[in-house]
Amino acid sequence: MGRYMNFRMSVGLTCAMVMSLSAGCGEDAREQPGAAVTTVSLTLGKTVAVVDASQYRSATFPRIFENNTGGFHVFFHGVRPEWDGQGPPTDYADYAAVSLDAELNAVGEPQVLTVSSKPGDFAMAKVGGDYFHLTGYAPGWLLAKFDQDFNNIGETTIEHESADRANDMVMNYTNGHLYMMSLYGENLGASPELVDPIYGHLFVYDTSLQQVQSSKVLKDVELLAWGGSILHQDGQFHLFTADGTHQTKTNVLSAYQFDDDWNYVGATTLADDGQWPQGVVYDQGIYYVAYHEGSHGTGDVVVAAFGNNWEKLASVHVTNNGENGNAFRPWLLKVGSRLYVSFDDVRFDEGEKPPIYAKVAVIDVAAE
Repeated sequence: MGRYMNFRMSVGLTCAMVMSLSAGCGEDAREQPGAAVTTVSLTLGKTVAVVDASQYRSATFPRIFENNTGGFHVFFHGVRPEWDGQGPPTDYADYAAVSLDAELNAVGEPQVLTVSSKPGDFAMAKVGGDYFHLTGYAPGWLLAKFDQDFNNIGETTIEHESADRANDMVMNYTNGHLYMMSLYGENLGASPELVDPIYGHLFVYDTSLQQVQSSKVLKDVELLAWGGSILHQDGQFHLFTADGTHQTKTNVLSAYQFDDDWNYVGATTLADDGQWPQGVVYDQGIYYVAYHEGSHGTGDVVVAAFGNNWEKLASVHVTNNGENGNAFRPWLLKVGSRLYVSFDDVRFDEGEKPPIYAKVAVIDVAAE
């Protein structure tokens, strides 16, 4: 398949992407009945940085969720200002969360999450009032559960095979379970170069942190299960992912379909230039997909709306960095008629090691 990974190393960027999904009303991947939609408009509103650089010089992997007070929580991987760029940033890093009011103003100080693993790539999902956190932890992953006050109320390890990659994990709550996926390739080795064939390795757990079915390598189709999302809708699983993360060229973004037993059904191209489709929401007959446009190291966040037959209805650029910066790892939440997009953003004109900001943008949605 000829796909290769090039790794961009910068402040707080441990490998690349986190794979996750969010939907409105405080839960991930909420299924809604289909509805006929003829027109959709997406209008960009304000964009704010939600973590102060004096607290964390790098705030990456931001994930926004509704809280129980009419505002929001944004979880992130933060690197503290005392890191001088030398040595591993994990010694100066935290998993943390910032609380926001309804107008996206920070409320209080960031709260550090207590978890057994060192900070690195992670994914999150919300189910009811609980948060689920997935990160690397030998010999594979650590899945942790937090209550609404960020107390760690349970952890379990998920063991990988030697062919698995533990970083840039997928985790989504959909169809009543937590669906997680890693890259699986017997020729991967320790090299950053991905060598075909590569498949997705699926793990399914319930919200009590118990495995509910045996893990499965999806060998019906080669795909790059990295920087994507999983959503169950209309009797099928949809895996949103790009065909690569090339440093110097664009990549094709697709939605892969699987039946309820995870047999491959087919794929639909969504964009000729798209990576990191981490944020996906389905609501009233519309798929909203957030992704990165541009090469792997530069570019912008885009949000697009697609109908039930995958026809593109509308799109909007959230950022306009071009080659002067990089906006990436977008996450998506829908509340009423608004989408909230959280994403990493770095500007290359802000020094040799520029900070990475955790930002949230608001998009007004009108659908008829």
